[in-house]
This record gives sequence, structure tokens and C-alpha cells, in this order.
Amino acid sequence: MKVPNKPTMYLNPRLVEKQKLNEEEINALLLSHELRKVIFEMSRNSKSKIEQKFLANMFEALEYEQQLLWKFPLDASFHRFFDFPGCTCPKMDNEERSGCPDKIYSGDCPAHGVD
Repeated sequence: MKVPNKPTMYLNPRLVEKQKLNEEEINALLLSHELRKVIFEMSRNSKSKIEQKFLANMFEALEYEQQLLWKFPLDASFHRFFDFPGCTCPKMDNEERSGCPDKIYSGDCPAHGVD
């Protein structure tokens, strides 16, 4: 199926075709990327640690939803929690561990650290 005439900068057309996504699934994925932008913008505008943790949890839930929409298995080891705005967890170390269950968190990270 052809990707609809909408902004698709977030969607890989070859993956859309491989996963045999229908128009409704494509639209839901596009909407999920818009929601990601909103969550990230809210995070950038927040100075509250409680809000940061809440928004980081929303981002985590959204990543699960995106896996469902792409018809992938639900697997947190592929989530990019370290992309969250203001996250101070080690990005390169976590990128190298993509697909592995071990994650490295920074204790003082406003989104993922220990209170």
C-alpha cells in the first residue's frame, strides 16, 4: 500500500510496505510521532522533576504503542528512553546495548534517576 499524501518524514516507506500497514495504521503512527513531539515539548518547558518523570513514563508507553502499530513484538530493550529531553543517562552506552535487556541509567537524571 502506498503511504498517504501526508508528512511521512518519520515513516520508512520500505518498512511500511514490508509490514503491510494499512492507511489507518499509518495514520496512527503519524499521530504517535506528533504526540512524541508534544511530550518532548512539554518536557522542555517543565522544571518539575515529578512532571519530567510523568512525561518520561508517557514516552515509554508511547514507544510500546509504536511497536504495536509497527507490528513488532513488545520489547523495551529497543526503546530509546535516553532520547527524552533533559535525560542525562549515557546515550552512547545505551545505543550500543540496543536489543539487550540491560540499560544504564544516571542516578541524577531528572527523568530516570533515583529520587
